[in-house]
Amino acid sequence: MPKICNVCLKNDFLCNACNKSVLSGKVSTLDVSLSRAIYRLGIEADFSRAMDAGNYMIVLTDKNSSGILIGKGGRNSKRLGMMLEKNLRIIEDTNDEKKLIESIVSAPIVGINKVYGKEEYYKVRMEKRFKERVGSMSPVLSKVVGKEVKLMFE
Repeated sequence: MPKICNVCLKNDFLCNACNKSVLSGKVSTLDVSLSRAIYRLGIEADFSRAMDAGNYMIVLTDKNSSGILIGKGGRNSKRLGMMLEKNLRIIEDTNDEKKLIESIVSAPIVGINKVYGKEEYYKVRMEKRFKERVGSMSPVLSKVVGKEVKLMFE
């Protein structure tokens, strides 16, 4: 879990140390909001980072915490979503960038190519019928992976 102190978890203000973490970019305001919501619901789970993806939020967790954050029948994720006023997508964080892309897109992928040149980027090939559903996810994928991701529809 992004490290903010217990005082900041319990209150609606940030202490100087946690405020410095937010201002430096080490911890995002979304991470703070999610940490507080998890604490208030009494869920004993950690997450790596949270990202805004428009009408939903992507939460990257480790393997042990993903089930806890989702909860039985999706109860915990629904309650968190209601508190944060966003739909949640809870995804296991992995070092394998291709698996991470596949789990975020959640649509059949024809192939993922790593393209080398001036800058490395990923070219994700998908069927045309999914263009409407995932066409605008490229910036979100780039943010998660840390490299540019281009979506191609065949």
